[in-house]
Amino acid sequence: MKRKWIVTVWLAALLLAVALLCGCSQWETPYGSLDKDGHTVSVRFDANGGVFAGTKDVFVVDVFNPENGKTGTDGMKEIALIAPDDERRGDGAFEVSRTKCFLAGWYTQRIPRVNEAGEPLDEYGVPTAVSGRPQGYEYAGKWDFATDRVKVDPNGSYTAEENVLVLYAAWVPYFSFEFYKEEADGSFSPLGTVEALELTLPDWDEKTGGMNMQRFPKVEGMTFVSAYADAEKTTPITDKLGGVVDYEKGIASAEKISVYTTWREGEWYRIQTVKQFQQSAVRPGACLELMADLDFAGEIWPPSLTYTRFSGTIEGNGHKITNVTVTQADNSKMMGGIFGALEAKAVLRDVRFENVTYTISAGSRLNGATFGLLAGSAAEGATLSGVTVSGSMLIDRACHPLTAAATIGVLFGNGVDMGVSAKDVTVALTGTDVVNQTAIITVDTAGRVTLSFS
Repeated sequence: MKRKWIVTVWLAALLLAVALLCGCSQWETPYGSLDKDGHTVSVRFDANGGVFAGTKDVFVVDVFNPENGKTGTDGMKEIALIAPDDERRGDGAFEVSRTKCFLAGWYTQRIPRVNEAGEPLDEYGVPTAVSGRPQGYEYAGKWDFATDRVKVDPNGSYTAEENVLVLYAAWVPYFSFEFYKEEADGSFSPLGTVEALELTLPDWDEKTGGMNMQRFPKVEGMTFVSAYADAEKTTPITDKLGGVVDYEKGIASAEKISVYTTWREGEWYRIQTVKQFQQSAVRPGACLELMADLDFAGEIWPPSLTYTRFSGTIEGNGHKITNVTVTQADNSKMMGGIFGALEAKAVLRDVRFENVTYTISAGSRLNGATFGLLAGSAAEGATLSGVTVSGSMLIDRACHPLTAAATIGVLFGNGVDMGVSAKDVTVALTGTDVVNQTAIITVDTAGRVTLSFS
C-alpha cells in the first residue's frame, strides 16, 4: 500500500508541474481533480531565483492524500517529503540550479537580509547602497528530508491549491578566490581570480608526472609549490580551499578569499616511471625530478634528447638511469649522444648513468659532427654535479667520411671537461670494412679524453 501511495504522489507532482508549464486551457485547474481523489495537502518548492530542469518561472508542487500518512503520537498525520532533484523521483526528478551559485538547502522561511544597523544587504553581505545589487535573503528552518515531517490535522480541511508549506531554495554565490604570486623580493602580485564553491590544491599527475593545476591559475615557465591564507605565510593551506557557510541561515561568511602562492622556476615533472620520462623529456626545457631508478632495458630512450639541445634540468636525487641504448644511424645529424647537446642553462645533478651503449653506425657522417657517450657537446655554463657515467661507445669502421679532422669525445663530443666521473667506460671499433684508419685515444693534462682518427 505504501509503495502505491508514493507512486501516486510522484505522478500527482509531475502532473501539476506539467500543467503549470503548458498553460493549456484543458489544464485550467488541476486542483479540482486532485481534491476529488483525496490529494488535498500540497507542498510547494520555490526555486527562489533558480530554475527547475533549466526552465524559468516554474514551481514544483507535491500533493498528498493525508489518509495515507503515518499517524504520530500526537494524533497528527506525518508526511515525509522528497527533494525535487532526488533520484528516487526517476524521470520525474526536477534538477534545480542557478548560475554561479550552489544550493545551501531548502528552508521554511526567507528573511530580507540586513546588517546590525538595519541597512539592506545583498546576497554577498555587502550593503546594497555600495554594491548596487538587490537585497538578498537569509533563511531559517532548514528542512531535513531524512527526519523532518509535514504534520497536518487529520480532521482539518485542505485543498490542493492552498499550500500547507513552502520551502525556499537558499542560494549561496560562488566564492571569489583571489590569487597572489610571491615575487623574488618576497612581495605578492595579483595572479588571477577564480569563482567556485571550493578548489582543490594542485597535485602531481600519476600519468604524466606533471603538475595538475586543477583550477588554480598557471604561471608560464614555473611550477606551483605551496599556498597560504596570509601574505606572511604563517597559515599554509593543505586541504581544499573554500569559504565558510552558515547553513543555519543559508548564507556565506565572505565573498572574497585571498590565496597567496609560491612557485619554483621551471616546468617540473616528478618522474616515477620510464613512461613518464619518455613523455616529459620531449620538452627541451623540461625540469625532471627523479623519484625512482629508471631501467631502460627494452625501452626507447627519447629521440628528442638524442638529437636536440637540452636546456632543462634533471635532478637525480641520487637515482640511476640504466641500460640506455642509443644508435646514431642518420648521416644528417651533426651531434648526438644520450643528449644531443647540453645548453648553457642545462643542469644534470646527482644522477648516475649506468650500462650506457652509444653506437655510431656505418654511414654516419663524422666530418664536422660532435658525438659523445653523454652528449654531443656541452656548452660553457652547463651545470653538472654528482654525475657518473659507465658504459660503452661503439664506432663502426665504415663511418663516412673518416677525415683527419674528425674528433669524437668519449663523454662529450667537443672534448670539454665538465667534471663528470667516467667509470668503466670502454671504446671499441666494430664492423668488418677495413680501411686505412687508426683510432687514437688521448688524455691531456686536464684529464680530457678524446678519440680521433688518422
